[in-house]
Amino acid sequence: MKKKIIGGGICMLMIVAAILPVAAAETQRISAGDPTVKWEQLPDITQNGTDVDATSNVDIPRMLANDFLCTTPGPITDVHLFGSWLQDQVGVISMIHLSIHADIPANESPTGYSIPGAVLWQMNFTQGQFTQKLYHESAAGEFWWDPYTGQFLPNSDHMIWEYDINITDTAAFVQQGTTTKPIIYWLDAYVTTQTGLFGWKTAATPWGDTAVYKTVPPNEQWKQLITPVGKPVDLAFRITTKPVCCFKVSIPLFGFLGVKARVTETCNQSHTNVPWNMTITYGSNHKYSTGTIGSIGALSTVTISSGFFFHFGTVVVTIKVNDCPPVEKRVFMLFLIVIRIP
Repeated sequence: MKKKIIGGGICMLMIVAAILPVAAAETQRISAGDPTVKWEQLPDITQNGTDVDATSNVDIPRMLANDFLCTTPGPITDVHLFGSWLQDQVGVISMIHLSIHADIPANESPTGYSIPGAVLWQMNFTQGQFTQKLYHESAAGEFWWDPYTGQFLPNSDHMIWEYDINITDTAAFVQQGTTTKPIIYWLDAYVTTQTGLFGWKTAATPWGDTAVYKTVPPNEQWKQLITPVGKPVDLAFRITTKPVCCFKVSIPLFGFLGVKARVTETCNQSHTNVPWNMTITYGSNHKYSTGTIGSIGALSTVTISSGFFFHFGTVVVTIKVNDCPPVEKRVFMLFLIVIRIP
C-alpha cells in the first residue's frame, strides 16, 4: 500500500517560551488543548479492540511496530503505550524496549509494503522508569491475539492500561521532519514480564500503513498485522515532548500612557493567531488586556500593547501567552503634563 502523507495526526513540537509559544497545528488526531502531544493514536475501546501479544519472553522473542508522521522537528521525551493483560491478570513488567526506525516505503521494500528500516534510536526502560495507570474499563470484553501462534480469543480482557515512559532530555530522540519535508518514522516496542502476558492495544483510527511484527533479534522479515478475520490493524500510542524555549520578550523601562512589549521569534519559524494577555498592577488596582498576534515571521519581532493606560509611578507588568510561564517586569509609567501659559 502506498504511504499517504496526510494532515491527520501531526507530529508537532509546541515551543513554550518564557513569553510566547508556537501556534499549535492541531488535527483530529492530536489531543485538543495539549500543546505537548506530537502524535496520538488512541486505543479502540469497543469490543472490536484487540490486544496483540507483545510479551517477549524466552519462548518467543516478540516485537511489534507502527508508523507515525512528523512535520515539526523536536525531541521525543515521553512515549505512552496502551495495552491489556490476558484475562485481566495484571502482571509485572520487568522491562519495556522502545526503538525508533527510519521508514522503508512500499516501493522500496522487499515485502511490497512499508516496513521499519534502520534503527535510529533505542532504549530499554526498567522498573522505576515508567508508570502504570488504568485508562479504561468496560463490561464488553475485547480480543486477545498472538500472531506468532495464531491464538485469537474473544472476551479476553476488560481493562486498558496506559504505560507512561519518560525519556531524559539528553537521551531523547530528536525528530527532523518539517512541514515542507515531513518524515515517517516507526516506533517498535516489546516488554518482558515477571508474570502475566501483556498485549499492545489496537488503535481506534488507523493511519498510514498496517502495523508489523517480527522476532527479536532480527532474524526474519517484518510481517503485516492482519487479524485472522482479515482486518489490518494499527497500534495505540501517544508521543509527547517537553516545552522548549523559542521566544524572548523585552519591555521598556518607561511606559507613556500604556505598556508596549516586543516579542521576538528565535527558532526560525513562522506562526499565526497566537493569543496573549497582559496584567498591569499598580497598588491594589489591576488592568487586564488581551489580544492576538496575527502573525510573526521567522526571527522577526512584533509589538503587543496594553492600549491607553494612565498611571504615574511603578507598574508590575505580567505577560502570558497560551500556557506559557508568565513573564514579569517592573516599568515606570510616566505621565507628562504640559501647561500652556497664555
